[in-house]
Amino acid sequence: MTTSPIDCTNCSAERREHGTCACVEAAAVATAAERRKLLGTATPYPVVGVLTPVVWVQMVLGLNHSDYEHYTTGTVHGLAKVRRNGIRLDLLVIASEVPGQGDGGRFLDACTRSYSTVAVWLITSPRLQGMLERRGFRKVREYDGGEMVDGMRWDVTRALGVPS
Repeated sequence: MTTSPIDCTNCSAERREHGTCACVEAAAVATAAERRKLLGTATPYPVVGVLTPVVWVQMVLGLNHSDYEHYTTGTVHGLAKVRRNGIRLDLLVIASEVPGQGDGGRFLDACTRSYSTVAVWLITSPRLQGMLERRGFRKVREYDGGEMVDGMRWDVTRALGVPS
């Protein structure tokens, strides 16, 4: 993967030299995930680090979830997207490398310290639901990817007791 449009190997040397690389042109109208694919740039986010686009998300989960990207912390991994200029974290999947060691709970605690809003959309077990409830997440229904989904959300304003 390349680190800048000038180093792009997909376009001719002349286009790269003059700054008219097709990858740069495409990146101007691309989504954040598409820009990372085209230019090879990645922004590390708090807790989840660098989000990596994965093609199978679109194929397996459907087009509506294609904006979720893979994250790994070394102890927890899954699919996430960062929204609203980095203040909201949406987690589609949370999976611990070694379940039952507290890694998932520590991950959620770090998320709520780093983001104003954290939402979890795929709650696959009563254990995960309990972890979320104990941390002040509440059940919600929102639009995500053009469809109505059920999940749980934590908001810093609610956690601080600020009326909404």
